[in-house]
Amino acid sequence: MTRPLQCLTSLVVLALVPGQSAHCAVVKQSSAPGSKIPLYDESERSINGYCGITQLFVDKTEYEKHCEEKSTSKWPCFKSSVDASLQYVTIEPWLEPLDMPKEIVLMDKTASAFTLSDPSVAFTITYSTEVSLRYYDYDDKTGCYKIHLHGTDKWRIFVSDGNGDDRDIDTQHYTDTGKQLCSKWITIGIKDKYYLEMHDSDNRGI
Repeated sequence: MTRPLQCLTSLVVLALVPGQSAHCAVVKQSSAPGSKIPLYDESERSINGYCGITQLFVDKTEYEKHCEEKSTSKWPCFKSSVDASLQYVTIEPWLEPLDMPKEIVLMDKTASAFTLSDPSVAFTITYSTEVSLRYYDYDDKTGCYKIHLHGTDKWRIFVSDGNGDDRDIDTQHYTDTGKQLCSKWITIGIKDKYYLEMHDSDNRGI
């Protein structure tokens, strides 16, 4: 069954999810032993248990191991604005079948900071606004990796590294763009583009 057909039966719940568009919400369940706390509890699943949302888990101890001040500079950590948090997103492996709920490590239930169990795992985050971020090609020797962003006519997604306040990758003028980054910290943001002109691609080919 195609994704649109799967979603037809669940459009009624979209009004319950702020910012949700034509995507519907399925909580993909995964077991999480130890101190991990599920992002969505059982009552939320009864509302959002339709097609697309990935169940994620909070593990503050694991997060701090990789992202606190004394952690290695080559292990990437992510922060986000409220609009770009991992609440109500779909996260899928890019290169091979993986259990993504076990690969993404949230700092807390705001889902605005996260890291990875294994930084070599490539994945794509698709937000309710239909913009997306792909992370891939991690190099453990340099700590570098590639990020590809996909924007829409209405919504803009951008990322900044830990060096200054500039936006290192931005879909303000292009639907698709990307580049290699080598920063430990990445900040993700999403904004309404209003009337900004969009081109198909910046032809970087990454």
